[in-house]
Amino acid sequence: MCFALIASVHAEVIVLRSGQKVKGDILFQNEEVMIIRKKDGSRYQFPASEILRVETNAQDEHDDMEKTASAVRVRKVDCYAAVDGGAAYLPYHGWGGTTRLELMLGSHNLLGKRIFLGGSVGYQASVYADKNYHWIPLQLVAQVPILREDKRWYPKVGVNVGYAFATNKEWGGGMCAGVNVGCGYDINQRSSLLLAVVAGWQQTRINTIETINGTAYQNYIGCSQLHIGARVGIQF
Repeated sequence: MCFALIASVHAEVIVLRSGQKVKGDILFQNEEVMIIRKKDGSRYQFPASEILRVETNAQDEHDDMEKTASAVRVRKVDCYAAVDGGAAYLPYHGWGGTTRLELMLGSHNLLGKRIFLGGSVGYQASVYADKNYHWIPLQLVAQVPILREDKRWYPKVGVNVGYAFATNKEWGGGMCAGVNVGCGYDINQRSSLLLAVVAGWQQTRINTIETINGTAYQNYIGCSQLHIGARVGIQF
């Protein structure tokens, strides 16, 4: 068997007699040894007696490109789940408590800055001493990291705006909006954690009963609920 010096570099798959396959660029080859370089830059030397054959890497490279393209397509769509809890104020009812569950779907890599932009559906419940209110908000949402500088912890600002549908005909839904300011933490390349303070506004219409001269009248009054609290969210 005769080997020659490889003048140019070729990407190949080296099949060893042990059955192991090694992909890399052939840097040097003669009748005694072969030297290859892997994608990470590391170099390996194999005795010629251990090499069973050399296969072309064209198909593997094509498969790798397909897998990479597929991965990129998958990463264009991401989910974001969050839960809020805090205090709420509603005219005619005073102070109460509120909680919100939210599931968002969109892209977290807008402009290459891991800006999340998408839509959301959620569930919000507000509890007062004499009444409970429930809504299903549909919103546009955004989460924007600031002053990131490749740190795992970084400030983050989020905004949301949309419409919330009431779950009971006794009261009505309306426009809603909110903002959250907090800190993001990168768990890995795909996932991040959010801890934030939230403030929001919810337009609604409440049913009131007024008694005039002994007669009860039902009246719907438009008003706005304000709420403030804390948020815990995870992007995946």
